[in-house]
Amino acid sequence: MHRDEIARLLQAYKRAQASGISQRDFAASQGIAPSSLQYWLARQASIAAPPEAITFFEGPVGVTWLHQRPSWPKPSANDPDGGDPPPL
Repeated sequence: MHRDEIARLLQAYKRAQASGISQRDFAASQGIAPSSLQYWLARQASIAAPPEAITFFEGPVGVTWLHQRPSWPKPSANDPDGGDPPPL
């Protein structure tokens, strides 16, 4: 499963969770194993970042945005910045 699909599923689960659906029932309704849902939730919970950043970068909008970003240049011996990404 692609990262954007996982992001959409997690977003849908968080909405459904507010209505009291269990992880097992949600996973069954989406055709995924409950252990996959539990793994994705645990992985997201383990990220050491502000909640707002996690919500953005782990959500569908952030995943799409990350995939649209250009590749950063590779560092070279002649590059005084060491190949750091350009400022946004």
